Amino acid sequence: ITKSIFALHEAAHKEGIHTLALSIPPSAWQKQSPSSNKLAEEVNESLRIMAETNKDKMDYAVFPIHEFDAQSGLWSPDGLHFSPDGYAYIGEQLAPSVQKVLDKLR
Repeated sequence: ITKSIFALHEAAHKEGIHTLALSIPPSAWQKQSPSSNKLAEEVNESLRIMAETNKDKMDYAVFPIHEFDAQSGLWSPDGLHFSPDGYAYIGEQLAPSVQKVLDKLR
């Protein structure tokens, strides 16, 4: 997973494009599957390190929803996708990080 994500960022970097890496969000599945949760944590840490070592061309943002909570109103019933309120919350929370990257493109 990490290798493919890195390749996408590197392709953009070769074109002079600053990128934003976003951590993998939580999900109901990760709550039920320790191996899936561990994989997500490992990928997120690798992305963070990649962004830290490539600060001139890459930023990293932690996903704004930190844990799966079926009662929060942020999740759809499948436990994987977000509800309309969840997507609105994500957009509002990520807007400053996206704006920061867009400002670097000017």
